[in-house]
Amino acid sequence: MDSNYKPVAKTHLEKSQMGNETLLYNSENDKVTVLNKTAAAVWERCDGKHTIEQIAEDLRKAFNAPEDCDVASDVEAAIKTLREDGILE
Repeated sequence: MDSNYKPVAKTHLEKSQMGNETLLYNSENDKVTVLNKTAAAVWERCDGKHTIEQIAEDLRKAFNAPEDCDVASDVEAAIKTLREDGILE
């Protein structure tokens, strides 16, 4: 993925919480996506203002991830899945 890519979450999704999971309903494709706490944190930061690396750094701090943890690769994988599920622009 391009290092300057700034993902943008679709705004028309219906969001609900079920325990520790976030459910997103996309009426465009009639699909529900279930996000765990980490994936939801990625999705919430997809505001079109932050690159993958910036999102990864924010999550590293929020979750106290060790410095040797490759958070950027995990964020990139999550964003790829979010795009495939149709919840990003």
